[in-house]
Amino acid sequence: MRERRLQTYLLLVLLVAATVPSIIVGGSELMGVHAAYERALNEQHARAKALSDDVGNYVAVHARAVRTLARQLETAPDPTTLDVQRILDTMRDEYPGIVGTFLGDTLGNTLVFSPQFDLTGKPLAGRNGKAAYFEPLMRTKKMVYSDVIPGIVINNGPLVTMVAPLLDQQGEVRYFISGGLDLSKLSAWLAAHQVHQDEEILLVDNRNTLIAHAGPVQYEPFANLGQELHIQQLRTGSPWWESDSHLGGYATTAELNWGVAIITPRAAFYADVIDSLEDAALTITLALALGLTLAWLLARTMNAPILALMKAAQAVRNGNMQARAESPRISMPKEMAELHDGFNEMVGVLQKHQTDLMQLNATLEERVEERTHQVTRRSEELAALNATATAITGILDLGARMDEIARGILRLVGADVGLVVLRDAAGELNLQALEAPGISWRVPAREELNRSMSARIVAEGQPVLVPDVAVQRQSFGRWADDYPHASVCGVPIRADGSVVGALVGISMHSNYFNEHSVDLLSTLAGQVGPAVSSAWLFEELQDQWSTLRSITSSMHEGLLLVAPDHTVQFANPAAAALLELGGLPPSGTSLRSLFAHWAGDNPAAVLTPATEDLSGGAAISLADLELPGPTRRTVAASAFPVFTEGTNPGYGILLRDVTEERQLERFKDELLANVSHELRTPLTTILGNADTLRNLGDGLEPEERNEFLEGIAEESRRLKELIEGVLDMSRISSGALQLDRTADACQPLIRRALKRARGRWPQHQFAAELPTNLPLVHVDFRRIDQVLDNLLNNAAQYSPTGSIITVSASVRSGFVQTEVCDTGVGIQPEQLSRVFDRFYRGSSARAGRTRGTGLGLSICRGIVEAHGGKIWAESSPGQGARITFTVPVAAPVTEGANS
Repeated sequence: MRERRLQTYLLLVLLVAATVPSIIVGGSELMGVHAAYERALNEQHARAKALSDDVGNYVAVHARAVRTLARQLETAPDPTTLDVQRILDTMRDEYPGIVGTFLGDTLGNTLVFSPQFDLTGKPLAGRNGKAAYFEPLMRTKKMVYSDVIPGIVINNGPLVTMVAPLLDQQGEVRYFISGGLDLSKLSAWLAAHQVHQDEEILLVDNRNTLIAHAGPVQYEPFANLGQELHIQQLRTGSPWWESDSHLGGYATTAELNWGVAIITPRAAFYADVIDSLEDAALTITLALALGLTLAWLLARTMNAPILALMKAAQAVRNGNMQARAESPRISMPKEMAELHDGFNEMVGVLQKHQTDLMQLNATLEERVEERTHQVTRRSEELAALNATATAITGILDLGARMDEIARGILRLVGADVGLVVLRDAAGELNLQALEAPGISWRVPAREELNRSMSARIVAEGQPVLVPDVAVQRQSFGRWADDYPHASVCGVPIRADGSVVGALVGISMHSNYFNEHSVDLLSTLAGQVGPAVSSAWLFEELQDQWSTLRSITSSMHEGLLLVAPDHTVQFANPAAAALLELGGLPPSGTSLRSLFAHWAGDNPAAVLTPATEDLSGGAAISLADLELPGPTRRTVAASAFPVFTEGTNPGYGILLRDVTEERQLERFKDELLANVSHELRTPLTTILGNADTLRNLGDGLEPEERNEFLEGIAEESRRLKELIEGVLDMSRISSGALQLDRTADACQPLIRRALKRARGRWPQHQFAAELPTNLPLVHVDFRRIDQVLDNLLNNAAQYSPTGSIITVSASVRSGFVQTEVCDTGVGIQPEQLSRVFDRFYRGSSARAGRTRGTGLGLSICRGIVEAHGGKIWAESSPGQGARITFTVPVAAPVTEGANS
């Protein structure tokens, strides 16, 4: 009965066991179908990812070209001086995908556009304007991309704009480069990757707008596919796409956040899956029938043996590797007996393998832990070395980074104290940096430092590793008593083939450092050495440049250094002042632009020497320059070649102000011309009268003889006045005019001058308007008397007979102001500024009939200005002239005294 129940139970078990394999087989088939489904989706996603990466690379290659061009133009002091049009055209030739580039400024205006459309000089507008990318560019100061732009006149197809900034030395945007990338060819490129005719390949931007597609469905250009294809849900990061009608894969580009979707209709996608499902159903049916048959057969012969196996298997499952399957007392098939024996052997093998596996697992855990610790330590060392090297790379002011180097020692080798020591020009050691966080460390004196372990490292040029300070106390000074268990690791710093310092790490524990610590510090020293060499070289260059600038700045002559392309690379302050530039020109300024503010012909050609003129190596003189402005100046220029290591990088121009020299030369020429002319007439008269008296003296009447003598005397006085005028003018021009000043009243002086004028010019009327309360003046009365005589004579010469000439005086701001007014022909307006020039004579109607050298008013100006006063002329043609001069009073007076 028990056996029957067992047999029935076993039958049921075998039936179930037969059913389970059928289910497993069917499940396996179903899993295979599902795997095929997922594999197809993964293939779609992988293809979409590959296409997305290719699109991203296509954009990245051209974006990198725009960045590179921006960095090249950024190095120029002023990119607008370069041939930007040619540079942009060259870039478009090298990268055919870029259909339009332009240089813009910080106001959003296009400066140069390639190809040369009429967009140059116009502000950005529309989808390609400030809101699209200009404002983000100014805010982030990094490369930005615009939205996809529909077809425009450049390429009649979609494009995306890539914009890179040009930064100044302060990191601010001063210009930007924009490049338009043609996307019109992407649709044909997608079609080339289409696998079968039902497949759709879509490229959309970050707003779900269609950029390009390939497939049987026709979409509107730049259609929004967010709702139609449910692309919005794909932004969550899922690699698959699924809807009621389509399945497919999806991937986004890394930088632009564009998306590529490859989708297939469900009917086409499931065609192979349905066939697999039919095969799976048939397989499950056959497996179930076979299982039921085998279960009925096995139930008859496998009862007790199975129970024994089940018991032993349960024991093994519970971890009892000592359990074995006992042979039943009833007979069993040979195969079942072999199964019993095989089961028992298998359990024994499993027991041995379990033991070996436990030992191997313990060994692997130990090795993994050790290796993990080593990798972590190496990673920390590399990070510390990289951080320290980054901090000092490119830094010319090395003193600002010495503390960072000392902290790098702590991070790199785990030291408690880090020291950086450098040798100065005298060979003495100087402590540059000391880092000892949490430790009260005494800074060593300079004498101690030059006797320390650091001095030994520098002197021997070899690394030092001291496991225990207590063993070598004499090399570490007094601090060895405070930290007897410390250890030291130090390496030399080499620059330009010599030892210039040392890096030293100190630990408060003995035997802390090893040879690996020495290697790490040596690697760091290899980074520090070139940085020290560069910093010292930079300091030397700065000193030389400062000395050169001091020399050129103190020169009175102007100096220009010009490159072979005639651009000014250097100008000293004297050159800027002589050329009236208003400040030093920036390096690279063209020689021609320095004279852009000048009227007339550009003198840049005068300052550009011929190459063959400088081939001999000697300086050559260039033509003088007449500088415009209120005070005209003359500048003499000379050119000299500049040689550097056998090459000729350009030439120099030396400018010297020769205004006074040229004026003296002109004065000498004018003096000779005028004096020779003026001397000829009186000398002729004197010689003629003297010859007449000598030949006819006895035959002349007394009145005739007196007339000839009077002529000789008059012309002799005129010669004397002419010579005295020339001498006075010479003294004034050379600054040798001396004044004998006294304080006295000016009314008598004016009245005496009027008296002399009435006697000399009886045909005129002379009047005086003098107040009674004029203050004393502090002047040389002989010289002021000379001024009054010249002004009265000048007024009489240029006034018709019977004219009234008036002299008046008043007080103005601490000066006595004297005016000489006539009613003569007057002075033309264009001549007022020149009447006080030497040898200048007016062109009025009576000027041609007056005699003189043109020195009178010039001498008056020199005498008045030598007293600290001023003199000027006022006139209206045909209504006379007024000449006014001022001289200082002898003591302060009340303002407003009047006539």
